[in-house]
Amino acid sequence: ILKRPIYFYMYDLIHYRDELRGFYLDIYHDLPGDIIEDENQLLEEIKKGYDCQRLDKFNQRFNNHEDGKASKRVVDIVFK
Repeated sequence: ILKRPIYFYMYDLIHYRDELRGFYLDIYHDLPGDIIEDENQLLEEIKKGYDCQRLDKFNQRFNNHEDGKASKRVVDIVFK
């Protein structure tokens, strides 16, 4: 929504995925960035830069109604 780079630093990915709760979407295909599991890789990704096209595709799919007026629409529906 904010159109800023997002880096998915998941140092505890295996523990979270396998032992805690898992994920409700395919994090390797649906997230607007690569999964990063160690600090050195994170620094390299930041230096390399971010592909904003992936973020645009993600927002089109998951945030396509975001126009800054969501609260107004809810109030209009509730108090109609």
